[in-house]
Amino acid sequence: MTTYSSDQNSVRNNSGKDGYYSRQELPAYAHSFLLTGILSPDYVDVTGDGISDDDLGDAVKFNYSKTAGIANPYGWRAPYDSSATYNEGFRSYDRDDKGHYISGSKELWYLHTIESKTMVATFKLQPRADLMEISEVGTKSNSGKAMCLKEINLYSKADFMAHDTFAIPIKTVHFEYSYELCRGINSHVNDSGKLTLKKIWFTYNGNNKVTRNPYVFNYNSTNPRLWL
Repeated sequence: MTTYSSDQNSVRNNSGKDGYYSRQELPAYAHSFLLTGILSPDYVDVTGDGISDDDLGDAVKFNYSKTAGIANPYGWRAPYDSSATYNEGFRSYDRDDKGHYISGSKELWYLHTIESKTMVATFKLQPRADLMEISEVGTKSNSGKAMCLKEINLYSKADFMAHDTFAIPIKTVHFEYSYELCRGINSHVNDSGKLTLKKIWFTYNGNNKVTRNPYVFNYNSTNPRLWL
């Protein structure tokens, strides 16, 4: 990595051999697509309104929630600070070195529910503290747009439609996290590190006895500390 000044990051740049400055801007584009449904070979959309309970055959529907959109996009940057990636140039000449970075904004979508004719799975999210929004100049902010998965709840669809979130899940998958790996990635925020999965456990019909037998994840204590 290397640092740079505001003049070097502009048409006023006169550093190095040639005072090189280049900037490229791309318009918005779709880089990935979300799966919205899986249909069986005998599926028939009876009323022409997409996947619904009155259709023939089998189908699974995927629903999503959006935490960042066109009106409030999520800012990202690489490198994930105010520096630039260092390009050395010729080793025998020190005035042709350059640096570059990439930044932009994007939408954030997260899986909300999965529905079949008889079952519904809901995905409960919570804000994550490590994936902070960052501006082009490297200013980070905890906007709460980036999420992590807290629970997956599986319901009988009839019970869920009748009682909504007051329905008792048939099965729940729980996730527990810490921020112990790569501490210093957000050095100005309580020395926190990257999101780290610590435990996974299951409960059934609201019975919490199984919490005594979780899957526990341990990590090497020599994981490096970062200072960005």
